[in-house]
Amino acid sequence: MPRKHGEKGEYVETVTPEDVLEVFDTVRGPVVLSADVSDALGVTRETARRKLQQLYDRDDLDRRKVSRRVVYWREEGAAHAPRTVESDDDAEDPGERQTPSGAAHGDESDPLGDVIPQLPSTVTEEDAREAIHMVEQYLDEEGPAPKAAIVRDVMPDAPLGYDPADALAKIEAGERYRGSWWRKVIKPGLEALPHISKPAPGASNWSHD
Repeated sequence: MPRKHGEKGEYVETVTPEDVLEVFDTVRGPVVLSADVSDALGVTRETARRKLQQLYDRDDLDRRKVSRRVVYWREEGAAHAPRTVESDDDAEDPGERQTPSGAAHGDESDPLGDVIPQLPSTVTEEDAREAIHMVEQYLDEEGPAPKAAIVRDVMPDAPLGYDPADALAKIEAGERYRGSWWRKVIKPGLEALPHISKPAPGASNWSHD
């Protein structure tokens, strides 16, 4: 289910929250992964994660991290029942939910504080933080990944005003991508986050510690 362009060339969402909820009726088992939504609706993994996050934020779903994977489930009346904090160490405390800056609510530290002033004038702070957070979440859920995979899987959903088509064409052709999306925003943002490790000498994978 590819994204469509509006009259002005902007991307128009074609997947609704209701489409995502219907996946829970078709996937075997009580829980759903972002990969299930991606496969069922024909969207990228990052789009699937973003849609599931939206449903979680509005209390339509609950979730839990298990072995580096985030599983989601829908319970009867979940939208009306108060969410409780589980005692399991892997359960997420709503009070510690991450903001796009990578810092928990209430935490005055801002690891992106030195990065934001260096952003290109065409990129807003809000969009940059959200894009960096999307890559951070991608590495947390998918595991270590090289720049090419990050650009391929995340950039279409967080273009920051840049055209993903040129980047994806270069990656598919086996060429090196050095565009501004990565070089001026994502790479500096990842390097500023304390729990993100850059590739070791001779390696290519970025990772979430």
